[in-house]
Amino acid sequence: MNRGTPHFVGRDPQLEQLHQEFEQTDQLAICAIAGMGGVGKTELALQYALKNQDNYPGGLCWFQVRGLDLGTQVVNFARTKLGLTIPEELEFNQQVEYCWGHWPEGTAL
Repeated sequence: MNRGTPHFVGRDPQLEQLHQEFEQTDQLAICAIAGMGGVGKTELALQYALKNQDNYPGGLCWFQVRGLDLGTQVVNFARTKLGLTIPEELEFNQQVEYCWGHWPEGTAL
């Protein structure tokens, strides 16, 4: 994973807000970071992940939201990185659900 900028300052309130969003559930948490191009959305997400990686013993997963469909990325990741054997007879949406349902133990980000 990219190590980010070494001097990331001035975004503590946003980092805390992200932390609060992710702490609201024991299940899957999704949080969108919105803003104009170039304001540091990706860097904010990266810095949160780096700062909090010890809180996620299940690992960190980084998916791109542009281009390839998120569900496709989840299925591909589960097959190649987690070694899940996803039943081919399932519809695509069911394959994505299967991945979430069979994700390894441990909180993941």
